[in-house]
Amino acid sequence: MLGWLFYIFPSKRLIVLMVAAFVTGGLFTSTDYTNSPAIADTTLHGKLVSTPKVTDNKIEVIMKLQDTSQKILLTAFKEHNSSSTPPSFAENWKYGAVCQINAPTSFPPAATNPGEFDYRTYLLQQGIISQIIITDKTEIDCIGHSWVALLDAQRYKLLSQYETKLSPEISPWLKALIFGETSDLEKTTIQLFQRWNLSHLLAISGLHVGLIIGFILYVLTRSGIITTEKSYWLLFTLLPLYAFFAGGAPSVLRAVAMAMLGMLVIKFSAKVTVTDILSILLLCFLLINPSYLHQLGFQFSFLVTFSLLFSLKWFKSTSSNLVLLMQISLLSQLILLPIQLVHFFQFNPLSVFANLIYVPYFTIIVIPMMLFLSILTIFLPAVAVSISEPFLYLHHFSLEGLRYMDSHLYYPWIAGRITPLYSLVYYIFLVLMLASLQVGNRRRAFLSAVVAVFVLVFFSIKPYMSKEGTVSMLDVGQGDSFVIELPYRKGVFIIDAAGTSHFSANQERIADNIIIPFLHSKGISKVDAVFLSHEDSDHIGSIPFLFDDLQIDKLLVSPYFQFPDAMQKQVLEHNIPVIRLKRNEVISLSGQVFKVLNPGGNYNDANDNSLVLFTTFGGWDWLFAGDISDKVEGDLMKVFPDLRADVLKASHHGSKTSSSESFLVTLKGKVVLISAGRNNRYGHPHEEVLERMETLGLTTLRTDIHGAVQFVFEESKGNFYIFNEDQ
Repeated sequence: MLGWLFYIFPSKRLIVLMVAAFVTGGLFTSTDYTNSPAIADTTLHGKLVSTPKVTDNKIEVIMKLQDTSQKILLTAFKEHNSSSTPPSFAENWKYGAVCQINAPTSFPPAATNPGEFDYRTYLLQQGIISQIIITDKTEIDCIGHSWVALLDAQRYKLLSQYETKLSPEISPWLKALIFGETSDLEKTTIQLFQRWNLSHLLAISGLHVGLIIGFILYVLTRSGIITTEKSYWLLFTLLPLYAFFAGGAPSVLRAVAMAMLGMLVIKFSAKVTVTDILSILLLCFLLINPSYLHQLGFQFSFLVTFSLLFSLKWFKSTSSNLVLLMQISLLSQLILLPIQLVHFFQFNPLSVFANLIYVPYFTIIVIPMMLFLSILTIFLPAVAVSISEPFLYLHHFSLEGLRYMDSHLYYPWIAGRITPLYSLVYYIFLVLMLASLQVGNRRRAFLSAVVAVFVLVFFSIKPYMSKEGTVSMLDVGQGDSFVIELPYRKGVFIIDAAGTSHFSANQERIADNIIIPFLHSKGISKVDAVFLSHEDSDHIGSIPFLFDDLQIDKLLVSPYFQFPDAMQKQVLEHNIPVIRLKRNEVISLSGQVFKVLNPGGNYNDANDNSLVLFTTFGGWDWLFAGDISDKVEGDLMKVFPDLRADVLKASHHGSKTSSSESFLVTLKGKVVLISAGRNNRYGHPHEEVLERMETLGLTTLRTDIHGAVQFVFEESKGNFYIFNEDQ
């Protein structure tokens, strides 16, 4: 089949091979959890096939089961009082160790909200079908190791030397840029590089490998230690070792493999083009490990390399180095744009200019300096320290410049998650643009570029042309968070934004992992109004973390709402208007009318002082009841005897102190929405409440069972959809 395609397209071998490889990879990775054979909770035998990964709070390693291709992720969490030391039973977790396990297997957690990172799918794409959490030494017994474990020990020893001998400001950069170990870099720095599409500078790629090869060849040939030919053979031997010491990421493996094949081609004068080398490597990688197809580093590395090779003729027509650098930067951003929108939902247009500044800076100064220091630290550590100090001043200045840009010039384009159809059409016209530039047809290239841009613009404005609106009850655990989108994107509102427990080490988790990704996946960066029912953390805890990522026009609260001091300060800093609402007030927001039913007075209780809102979506009457008790429900029935609601947001997560039978009967509803955490310590929703609702014939939709629940509506009709029901 491939030969026939080559006959028809003799000059397009790269494209044919890439398509075939990606299809092959897709066929090999088409399994899912539902079709995976069940693993009994009995004794399991297998071999560790990865280097243990140690993070701040856990250690993880992959085990391949005996007599099968199935893989399991083994996880052990560190003790609270020993944050830097893995559990003692993990000391024998070494590559190649043979293990016996007596512990139950489980599926890794799946995403339960749109836009949320899906850890289960992420592991499945690596061939990992289940997870075992080891809590005690009696559950696992590992013996032995392979030669890879010995190399890993040497890598760890080498990295420890850099950490010990160099300052804490310089060693993280050396470990990241030379050895691919980014765990010591500050989280804020990594996020800064991500926002400006500079993450490729922190991931070892062809740029890093090329500089290392050039540096070694220069030193060896200039010093006269060995001949040029022997230098090539030495590099051919050392490069695979470096690939391992650099972490073995797909970008490293591609760069090293291309360099080695390139040296063989030069040595034997083979008539093989660079595109042929890339094509062969792509096929080999996917045949050896089809899961590479789903790894972002793999996709980024091959797509960018392919696009640059495809555009060599266009590059050669440029006489200015600055223009050439701008062309490379722009092309790299354009080729990755759909992938970025699929995974991150946004793009920073000014990142092209940031790349113009920081790619040369890292290429000419930072990476060579890190390579020089990595060698010097081993032989002359005192000299390495003295040299690193002046470099740190320059590097600090450059990073401050990037932070300044981030503070004053960061205007991301949040388009939402792009669909495959739009991505395909975009790539078709992008390839047409590049092909036109190759043959010098600037007019056709310009028209193709205009169409490609129009595809993205049309995708981003789609919500403003849609007659559908949505009400989303997000799965935020033990808390409440609703997002309302009106048809034609006339308005976006949030009712509550739950935070984590006060005891959680990561207070930003729900905002960063659930609420903001959900909004960004829908292309939402502006919220017209946020209703805060009351001041409990499980309703407002994420609000402080939304201010920097979203434009919030106003906050609406009850007369008795007490802002926490930190939140009050942020509200003032961002100059956000606060509107206090009381009973019987009617407020219209972008044409959507909300009537306030509570509070009518001060109950001297935060829950009972909750805002209770009545509104209509798609012909269905909705009642958002906050956390009111049955006492307030009784007051509402007295004040509003004709109160009816098709949909009730159950008060207090289904607690037995609310959702009284008389209240449910009075409402004559159809659907009850309950937002509660899985296996929460309060026992919400309480069994008697659920039985009461079932007896009355009410449909209950719960985040702890169904994940996020969405109501999609038009003018006078609507339907409920669940995101991910637990099995």
